[in-house]
Amino acid sequence: HFRGRIRVWDVVNEALAPDGSLAQNIFYRKLGPEYIEDCFRWAHQADPDAILLYNDNKVEGMNGPNKDKADGFYRLLASLVQNGVPVHGCGIQAHFNAAGIGRSRPPTPRMVKNQIHRLGKLGLTVNISEMDVRVSQLAPNLRQIAQRQIYHDIIAAALTEPAF
Repeated sequence: HFRGRIRVWDVVNEALAPDGSLAQNIFYRKLGPEYIEDCFRWAHQADPDAILLYNDNKVEGMNGPNKDKADGFYRLLASLVQNGVPVHGCGIQAHFNAAGIGRSRPPTPRMVKNQIHRLGKLGLTVNISEMDVRVSQLAPNLRQIAQRQIYHDIIAAALTEPAF
């Protein structure tokens, strides 16, 4: 039905738990852990020319505040590639809190660059599929400055990687 009409498909979205393991979602419970591979194979059968992506959140920084999930993201994609699954790229959702601390802090630009680099070494393209920088917890005079700086630094770092 959609063959040749959609160039890029976000085939599977947010399938990982915070610890980087597969989330025990309805797809996992009903179809089993192989459902991700199956979805990519089915999408490829439906349109062999489409670019197929996996997308998730809190995976944008290697060794960052959400290291376990970022590493799980990498392991999942590496496994898909190793198993010959037709996945061509991935989307990282960047939902940042400029005032965040601990696991809520934004990753550094180097962490984002390193994550994109290692995903690119798998032969995948990487995009930032969503990006927002919350600033409501900062002093009003700092909000625009912080938001502009984080957007700039993350995008500048990403643009240094050929996979981006």
